[in-house]
Amino acid sequence: MATRPTENIGNSFQPISGRSGNTNSSGLSGGLRAVREKANVAQPTLSLRGNRASQDGEKSADELRGQAAYERTLAEKSFWYVRADAGYDNFRELDLVALGSAGLGRRFFKDDKGSLDLRGGLGYRQEETSGSSQEDVSAAALDAGLSFERDLGWGQLRIPLDVVPSLEDLADLPLRHE
Repeated sequence: MATRPTENIGNSFQPISGRSGNTNSSGLSGGLRAVREKANVAQPTLSLRGNRASQDGEKSADELRGQAAYERTLAEKSFWYVRADAGYDNFRELDLVALGSAGLGRRFFKDDKGSLDLRGGLGYRQEETSGSSQEDVSAAALDAGLSFERDLGWGQLRIPLDVVPSLEDLADLPLRHE
């Protein structure tokens, strides 16, 4: 029996946020994510996310990130993946933040409403700074991540957590959570 491919294309947008009182802050954050799934085999995922914010007239966030990823099921609960992530973060004075990685993952559960995945692999991490006290990073890296996704009916909850330490200095441990 042939199964018909289904497409799951989603997006997320957090409109303007702000606060007043002891401090005045405002921000704009948004993102797009496109996923195409086909009968238990995940296809490419593309995402783009931007964030700008200020607090008391000072910039507190200014970043843009894009990601392309692909994963393929090996067995019922195992998969392999490749991903590329690139962007900039002007607030942290990073002109370029890039990562290319590949590895294996384990799917702890998956149903019609979501999944929980753990993955690990190797990659190459590059960070170029602009005139700050930080040093540029250009090194092989470990790539570890945990991802929880759940369809809530009125929206989708996604909690990705990524840790990508440089193999040259394991204490250089960037942690990314959205």
